[in-house]
Amino acid sequence: MRWGVIVLMAAATVIRAVEPDRRSLAEQAEKILRKNCHRCHGRDGAIEGGFNYVMDLPRLIASRKVVPGKPEDSPLWRRLAKDSMPPAGEEPRPDEAERLILRRWIEEGAPALTEASPRPLIASTDVFRWILDDLRQFDRRSRRFLRYFSLVPLYQQGASADELQTYRHAVSKLVNSLSWNPRIRVPVAVGPHQLLLRIDLRWYTWDANLWNRLLAEYPYGVIEDGAASRAVVAATATKMPLVRADWFVATACRPPLYVDLLQLPASLAELERQLRIDALVNIQQERVVRAGFNGSGISKNNRIIERHESVHGAYWRTYDFDAIPQNLVERGLLAPDPRNIFAFPLGP
Repeated sequence: MRWGVIVLMAAATVIRAVEPDRRSLAEQAEKILRKNCHRCHGRDGAIEGGFNYVMDLPRLIASRKVVPGKPEDSPLWRRLAKDSMPPAGEEPRPDEAERLILRRWIEEGAPALTEASPRPLIASTDVFRWILDDLRQFDRRSRRFLRYFSLVPLYQQGASADELQTYRHAVSKLVNSLSWNPRIRVPVAVGPHQLLLRIDLRWYTWDANLWNRLLAEYPYGVIEDGAASRAVVAATATKMPLVRADWFVATACRPPLYVDLLQLPASLAELERQLRIDALVNIQQERVVRAGFNGSGISKNNRIIERHESVHGAYWRTYDFDAIPQNLVERGLLAPDPRNIFAFPLGP
């Protein structure tokens, strides 16, 4: 019996020694990722390469960017091992000692600093109370122009602070891109954890009809009946003053909503008349700037972009060329073909 007690005590001592070591390893890994990677992959919402959660260690595992115990199967380690991440020219860069620490962290199971605890459920009644509290700072005449985007569903799903900030930037960029107003207006983050974004329709020269057009596509437009929700609906003079930010970003950047919210004309000629641009005259009088690519990342073929001055700043046209015949490509010739911008640098 005495030997059993000694073995248990020894095992407990080993466990106590191992756990601080794993925590220290997690701290070192987080420090290295923050120093070398966070600026492009999460800080202030940065999302280079569609990746904005480098400081969320459990999320790195969930997304399979890190495979616990298997560095060679982990995309994050493979990029670091090849020294291709951070990209060439970016500083600072992890040195060999830091790379070895990250490798050991993965080999040890990629421990996190703390276990993620479930976030408390946020009811829709809570959200409408937040909106009502925010509306009270405005006079009654102004409240009918106020609308909100919600980050609550993303927060409930476990989105990190960096990911939420990315969505705040995305909403701001998109709603300003859907406006003819030359002035940029950033939605105001309100409520606990800044999970609501408030806009004023007048900032973007929107009106109630355009908001209703948005609601016509909205699949989550159900409000639980309650005192706060009724008060908010009455104050804002709309049946639904709130939409999900993630749905808006995913949907309003594409037709038909993009076309309708921006109120684009039906033809290119009509759009240019509206912008007071005569593209042909600008080209004839050499009032345009052009750039050409054979690898634009947008088109597989040659591409030219063309910049015109307009009353709203710059107006860009793009010319996407047909594919150059493969037999001309294989010869390596500068073929006198209008599809080859190196033969016709000013375009056809």
